[in-house]
Amino acid sequence: MRTLLLFSLIAAACAGATVAPAQTYPVRPIRIILPGSAGSAVDFTARAIAQRLTEAWGQQIVIDNRSGAGGIIAHELAAKAAPDGYTLIFSTSAGLVINPLLAAQRLIDMGSEPQSSSPAEFRAYMRKESERWDRVIKAAGLKIER
Repeated sequence: MRTLLLFSLIAAACAGATVAPAQTYPVRPIRIILPGSAGSAVDFTARAIAQRLTEAWGQQIVIDNRSGAGGIIAHELAAKAAPDGYTLIFSTSAGLVINPLLAAQRLIDMGSEPQSSSPAEFRAYMRKESERWDRVIKAAGLKIER
């Protein structure tokens, strides 16, 4: 739900932004891929946002529902799309974080891949990752009880 709210806020900010005359984006329709079926709550929300973006940008926003495989089909399609800003994905944390961790074949490199050939190397990798996340948590001012 937070993801939907965040996407809505970003879309609203984009809709209210003024565009400089030198900018030409978007010059063709934009495709939003949804990892769910038509008529779902996510579909309804995405279509409402797409309507506002169409009005603000003067370009059609096409909703492309790709349900199945827990969202992996849609995420794989989005990951393989040209990186030109004309294909977006409207997703949840489950699709962006959990599925790549559980999938047998990684669709998108999240920048954290264990490279180990022995238990000792794996332990060293996990220790390094744990220390890295400890620094991130400390920098964010969070306190985690263990």
